Amino acid sequence: MNRRLVKNVLFWSCFLIVLPALYVGHLDVFVDHPGLKLSSTWNDYGFLCWNMITNAPVNGSISNVGGPLKITMNGPRSAGAIVAAQRTEDLPLEIPSDGYLKVSAKASSINVAVRIVIWTDFEHPQNVLVKTYNDNEWHVEVVSLPFFRLSGNISMIELSMMQLNNSTSDEWVLYKELSFCYLEL
Repeated sequence: MNRRLVKNVLFWSCFLIVLPALYVGHLDVFVDHPGLKLSSTWNDYGFLCWNMITNAPVNGSISNVGGPLKITMNGPRSAGAIVAAQRTEDLPLEIPSDGYLKVSAKASSINVAVRIVIWTDFEHPQNVLVKTYNDNEWHVEVVSLPFFRLSGNISMIELSMMQLNNSTSDEWVLYKELSFCYLEL
């Protein structure tokens, strides 16, 4: 009796687990599909037309040496301090209604947040990302713009760092591979 039960359990395990896993693993053989990918409609990989702003009393700097945009904070680093790089020139003419913002970012510590703001006009900023990382590696962020009801024209893109608590250590955030994309099948 036990031997027959074991055989049945093995048969149904194979039927319910192994065969579907093999089918999904080899789906491209059975169904012709190109897959999903993000296609860029506008990108800025050189970070050449960015201006810096800060909220008092903090000082900061931005640089694009070697490609990535580096934002650093100097002076008293108290909670709520922001150093931002803003771009108003040569922005995309229109954001696709089903578009995505894609950027890679990394930060020096959990004391600072990567912060991205999109301005539809100079009175209406929309925070689309405020995030800390617990490591010093690159993180690819893909932000769905329809979720924030962002489409049409934009006035400014702001990439910034935000100090979350008082700190005396050097703090920085790096950005690279900024682009507006849409999902392509």
